[in-house]
Amino acid sequence: MLWPDPEKGPWWIKVWWRTQHGVPTPVGLSMKSWVDESETRYSGWHNNLPGPREDVALPALSGKMLRSLPLGRFLDETLARYDALLHLPSYAQDRTWYAETQPERDAIEAGKRSGTRDLGDDHYRLVARIYSEAVERRQPPTKAVAEALTIAKSSAAKQVARARERGFLPPTTRGRVGKTREEL
Repeated sequence: MLWPDPEKGPWWIKVWWRTQHGVPTPVGLSMKSWVDESETRYSGWHNNLPGPREDVALPALSGKMLRSLPLGRFLDETLARYDALLHLPSYAQDRTWYAETQPERDAIEAGKRSGTRDLGDDHYRLVARIYSEAVERRQPPTKAVAEALTIAKSSAAKQVARARERGFLPPTTRGRVGKTREEL
């Protein structure tokens, strides 16, 4: 996809998806300068970088620009494209491929209904293990989960709560890290 202008860019963004634990998960992101092929010496969609012309200025990456990336929008739009691809009639004619991709279609559909993606028991067991190890080391456990999984602290807190709901962590009292209600 082109960003910020969907017609002219100047950035070409690509998100890679993979099914993990039955959930379509973004696993890669790339970004490169892009100019319209009419402004390049080379033609063809496959060569989106400009030819060796000094008069075509490429935008430079900057910290401010990177912080302004609407990553949520990129993920939503590319997931919608992925979902649309999985439902194309031409792919449906290939029964083997269609059968193999049914779990992805089901997972995307389930995520649409619930408003949140289920990351699966294996993921929440991992969250519980990271949390418990941090408590043993007397480190902030939610922060440890956030850093280990490279997610926001608020997302880590929600995942810790879901791990508790699934029984992978004992019930606790708010604000009392690692202490169960029985220990107070």
